[in-house]
Amino acid sequence: MKKLLISLLFLLGAMQAAWGQISGSYLSDGGSFAIFDGTNDHLQITPAEMGTAFQFTGSFSMEAWVYREDWSVTPASNQSILSYTQFGGYALQLRSSGNLAFKVYSSTAEAYEYTEYAYTGLSAGWHHIAVVRITNPSASHRLYIDGSQVATSSGSGGTLDYRNDNYFEIGAESHDSSAPESGHYFEGAIDEVRIWDALLGGTEISDWMYKIITSSDRPSYYADLVGYYKLDTDWPSEYGGFLDDASGNVGGSGDYDLTGSNYTTDNAPRLIDGHYRVGHLDHLVWMSVSSGSRLDYTYKQANNIDASASASLNSGEGFNP
Repeated sequence: MKKLLISLLFLLGAMQAAWGQISGSYLSDGGSFAIFDGTNDHLQITPAEMGTAFQFTGSFSMEAWVYREDWSVTPASNQSILSYTQFGGYALQLRSSGNLAFKVYSSTAEAYEYTEYAYTGLSAGWHHIAVVRITNPSASHRLYIDGSQVATSSGSGGTLDYRNDNYFEIGAESHDSSAPESGHYFEGAIDEVRIWDALLGGTEISDWMYKIITSSDRPSYYADLVGYYKLDTDWPSEYGGFLDDASGNVGGSGDYDLTGSNYTTDNAPRLIDGHYRVGHLDHLVWMSVSSGSRLDYTYKQANNIDASASASLNSGEGFNP
């Protein structure tokens, strides 16, 4: 096993209790993510910006890291995580029924078709969610959580119906105006949104879910990346900064930048219900930590490097695995 040295500095500080963080500790170094309040926060791509780029006629895939403080809580109304739907299209939704749903509008069925999985049993914090629509050899839809397929359904086939005046929304339900559909805003956090004009299988999803895509470290199918929203405040301003579509910078075909409303950001390496996320250079590292005075760490690094260590820490002490 290759060895990786990661130096982590823990600093004493006041943390936001709403995110379930252990008081007095945080981790420095990394990117950021977008926080949505469930009331009016959202990020969007205008119809003028994207044209028909997201109006897929064949297989396509979407993925994102999604955070909720408590997944066992069901919202009063459906909340949209990713949405390009209003009288057509597709969306990834958190439904009030307790199911996570990938819905697509089939022109053959003239109705929405749903692929669903109960989210109320998920552990608190971050989860990677991916959805895939398959058109060949037969229509079907797949839903993945944390790299594992959890639901699949057969579709009626045919093309999807779209409206050219719909906005693509992150954290809200799409509409044919800059104001999203009311009552369906997402409450939580979203990061690393990727939209592919391609069918991603389970291996592709699990192999790259922990990795940041760059121009020098990218999957073989990188040209099919039509939207890549890193949601990083440290993404260079000359590339467009936090709202930039980074797909073109890493070899994909997109350049469809976001506009934002009311959202807030936070630095990526934060202790959230026992999980740290660290964006460091061109890789991601995830660490799990138990509660109490003794902290046990497990590291999963992007390029097949694993390491583990444990230590007892007092306030303000450093830790070198």
